[in-house]
Amino acid sequence: MRKLIIMVYLAGLMILAGCNLTGTPENNEQSLPADTPEILEIEETAEVQSVQPTRTPFPDAPTALPPLNNGANNSSGNTSSGNTDTTSQQSVQFNSPVLDVPGQGEHAFSLRVDGGVNGDGLNLLPLPTMYYAQNPVSQDTFAVINSSGMLFITGTNGQNAYRIDQSPYTQFDVTSLETNNAAARVAAWSPSGQYLAFIVRAEQQASDGVWYFEPGQFGPLQLIVDCPFEGFIGCNIVQPSPQDPISIRQWTSREIYWSPDSNTILVNVNLPQHNRRGIIAMQITRFERIRDMRPPIWLYDYGTWGADGRILASGSAPDGTVNVMWLSADGTPQEVVYPASQNGLWMGWAVERPNGDIIALGAPTANQAVALYDMNGNPLTEPIGTGFPERVEWSPDRSGVIVEMQGRQYIATIDGQITDITVPTGNTAINWVQ
Repeated sequence: MRKLIIMVYLAGLMILAGCNLTGTPENNEQSLPADTPEILEIEETAEVQSVQPTRTPFPDAPTALPPLNNGANNSSGNTSSGNTDTTSQQSVQFNSPVLDVPGQGEHAFSLRVDGGVNGDGLNLLPLPTMYYAQNPVSQDTFAVINSSGMLFITGTNGQNAYRIDQSPYTQFDVTSLETNNAAARVAAWSPSGQYLAFIVRAEQQASDGVWYFEPGQFGPLQLIVDCPFEGFIGCNIVQPSPQDPISIRQWTSREIYWSPDSNTILVNVNLPQHNRRGIIAMQITRFERIRDMRPPIWLYDYGTWGADGRILASGSAPDGTVNVMWLSADGTPQEVVYPASQNGLWMGWAVERPNGDIIALGAPTANQAVALYDMNGNPLTEPIGTGFPERVEWSPDRSGVIVEMQGRQYIATIDGQITDITVPTGNTAINWVQ
């Protein structure tokens, strides 16, 4: 009888111990004290061995969901009270409206630029989905983040689906975003299709920050540890860069962009102490100790990559002026493309199009509804929605952009069209596909 009680007790402890985070830097030998000097040189010749990652198969791999009726719900008026914007209803052709019924219809929605912007429901996993990203090379492969912040790799209709169950995850699942202490928020495939980077933002463990891995080759490795607020556990195990232009003690990773050669990631971060944003450029590596020292933060609000490997910065610059400008890959200013503040404008999220043209989101002042602008200061659209963007996703050819704010989702295109897609997409996860 006593043996039976002990076995039940131990089983209970194992269940209670099934938290989502494993191998966090603060509780294993991979971390050094914050005052350890020259930490980046310690393992300069000790490359981490390639490990075949374990992975939890997705249970009961789903079959294709039943097709949705192509009804007349191909446009959506802006139904928010008091909204008087002139949103166009012609920009996006909705091929398969998503039913706004829990458990029915697709849990993701795809947008494609093909003779205009076309939208369609997308079958990935039969789970409420928060974010997804298509592999640019293996276009039937997707990274999916469900509404609990768990990360999956899957094909369409759940083919070969599995959940990532290596650090910062375990084989134990979680059922809500609040209880997930390593919740993923966004993910981005490298242009080569080889690597996947993702951001953990749960504000519970030192796993917050930027991770990357190569599916099927090695498991997730943390590149950047975030310090979102004073006293957070991650702040105790990472040293800010001595090359920072000012004392930066708090930062939160928000967006990831891969360099054209798939060797460097550009991370856009929030800087809560300074009420602004910054950018970090970091080459990928297999040295686990790299996370102990954060790279320098350059004081530009937003950064994306140009085709030639330079960085296109926008928003506030270090001197407080607002510009669109080119930086070298090491952050050295090269040339101002457009001096926005000199012309009475704010501009951010600037990108280079395949033909070399540069466009950005802009407004007469910061923190208000933005429009698309060219580099002559001409607006290409009316203001998009009624507030400052909370999420921005450019199409692969940079001719269109998803802008989300205040619970609504819009598509704006360089031909001047703006479409509120909140209702016809059923407020599902939305992204661009090729």
